[in-house]
Amino acid sequence: VHAGGVERHVIAARAPFVGRTFVDAKLPIPTREYTGWDDLRTHRMIGFGLHRFDLNTPQQIDEFAPDIALARQMKVPYFVLLIRAQDCTPGGVRYVIQKLKALGDDAPRLEIVNEPNLKMRASAYVKILKIARDAIKAENPNAKVLGPAQCGAQLFWFENFLHDGGGNLVNIVTVHSYERYGSMDVYHW
Repeated sequence: VHAGGVERHVIAARAPFVGRTFVDAKLPIPTREYTGWDDLRTHRMIGFGLHRFDLNTPQQIDEFAPDIALARQMKVPYFVLLIRAQDCTPGGVRYVIQKLKALGDDAPRLEIVNEPNLKMRASAYVKILKIARDAIKAENPNAKVLGPAQCGAQLFWFENFLHDGGGNLVNIVTVHSYERYGSMDVYHW
């Protein structure tokens, strides 16, 4: 693309970040409708945008540093997911926050535990979330905490999460509604 005589490759450079998680960045854009995180409707909604870096361990942030630098350069919004509960400790989240700060991210976004409703009660998740959130905010008050990344939009689990104080611990509420509404009706959604 040429604009004012200057060659631009922004769209091509951003292409790996089209509604993808890092581990699936090379998959082709879906061509049909079905349920799942990477279906066509989801991509139409997301467009060139939100990218998730999945950390199997806090130290994996080192491996993703070049890709995070590219996302920052391309101005692609992203967040980092600490997948496992055992990594959402003060030491684990501090490590990630410090690495992101070294990459120039003064307001990182961290999601705490992937789909905890498949593994634990909401009350157990809120305890993990509180420990992680307190450590994140102590290390960088500008950081944003994301959660609960619930799978399937189970209204009863989400109600328990809010009842137990989880809503006060996150800056951004996340949900994986693969079935679109899941057990939630339109009103609750």
